[in-house]
Amino acid sequence: MWLNDIYDVPREVVDGPHSPAFRQFLLNWFGSNRVSFNERLRTANDLTPEEAAVGRELIRRNLKCNHSHIISGTWALGDLEAVPLLGRMFDNHTPFDCNLKAASP
Repeated sequence: MWLNDIYDVPREVVDGPHSPAFRQFLLNWFGSNRVSFNERLRTANDLTPEEAAVGRELIRRNLKCNHSHIISGTWALGDLEAVPLLGRMFDNHTPFDCNLKAASP
């Protein structure tokens, strides 16, 4: 399975045996597919409780990427343990984290 290189997904998770739902979750959240949030939410909702626990861990590992779909993954998977991480991210956020330049007046 091919996943985007920018995400931290352990090789043993990528190569492990997966249900079709978990495989689709990996592709939709960490792959190259451009999918709507509704589709990502559907795949998150299709996970078993055990798969959702692995999904929450993967989302938490990748919060450092600061990608909006990863941040919203904490909500999609009901990850209350991510709240302190999100709080620290918010406290350390600056408006120009993405190397954007302010428009000149």
